[in-house]
Amino acid sequence: RANVHLDLRLAASDGRAERIPWLIRSQPKYLVENGLVFLELTGQYLRDKFGANWRSQAVELANIFDAMHYYENSGEDRVVIIAGVLPDESNRGYEFLFAAPVEGLDGKPVVNLTAMLARIEEMQKQGTATVEVTISGKRKIYLDLSHRNDINRRVSGRYQIPALNNVK
Repeated sequence: RANVHLDLRLAASDGRAERIPWLIRSQPKYLVENGLVFLELTGQYLRDKFGANWRSQAVELANIFDAMHYYENSGEDRVVIIAGVLPDESNRGYEFLFAAPVEGLDGKPVVNLTAMLARIEEMQKQGTATVEVTISGKRKIYLDLSHRNDINRRVSGRYQIPALNNVK
């Protein structure tokens, strides 16, 4: 057998080649709307929330991870999930939402949290009262935009959230 010597240059990954990065080196992106906590899915989230056996503990997210982990072409889209709910009268009935993939916002695909926040703010400016969020299984939930500022202020105060988003 012949020995082969390869010289390879390795570069640190900052997650831009992955739609679902395993590890991010900055503070994770998040968005709190009407008490719903939205995150961009990462491998680290799966491991932190579901442990070493995350593939068997979060089967739906594991399937999404396997199918959508890498970009086929370069892009900025991410997989957005509802990571949890901060209880408030505005989201009563949504307490069951945990690690729910978000498929659409008002009938359009969700690309990432930055675009999602921009769309919500634009719809609020246009006077839209309610926005429909489609989650896995084609289930629908609704965000109140007519009272959005009051709801977010109340949730922020109750749960001592210094910033309702980190999407920039």
